[in-house]
Amino acid sequence: QSPEIAVLACADSRVAPELIFNKNLGELFVIRVAGNIATSEAIASLEYTVSALKTKTIVVLGHSNCGAVGGAFSLDSDTKPSNCLEELLHGISKNVSSCRDLEDAISTNVHKNISLMKEKSKILSSKVSSGELEIIPAVYDLHSGKVQKV
Repeated sequence: QSPEIAVLACADSRVAPELIFNKNLGELFVIRVAGNIATSEAIASLEYTVSALKTKTIVVLGHSNCGAVGGAFSLDSDTKPSNCLEELLHGISKNVSSCRDLEDAISTNVHKNISLMKEKSKILSSKVSSGELEIIPAVYDLHSGKVQKV
């Protein structure tokens, strides 16, 4: 494998980066987690592809009508999901608490996760600073099938 692009995408079954970007297996390095969250494991995976596979671009791909972001955006104190789901939703909720609507929350969540990646990873932040790596914030529209940089 020699992927030129890595994608941190949502685990939503309607969001398949290989199909969205019309790429074959091996052309993208894809990490999927609900809400396209930059967990420690996701960041470590991105560090691997950038360091070992020489990937030059990362796309953090949110999507319209994201259930994880929507769930976190409307999270209230009466909601009692499982411990793991609660951890995920509260992580997203911190990112989007000041947003005005779901569309704004989805875009904000993408940007906050890019900031988190650079904050937690010296590898990624140094490669961005040196110009060796580009991180692109984007949102996929489920209805139109288009990806837009945000």
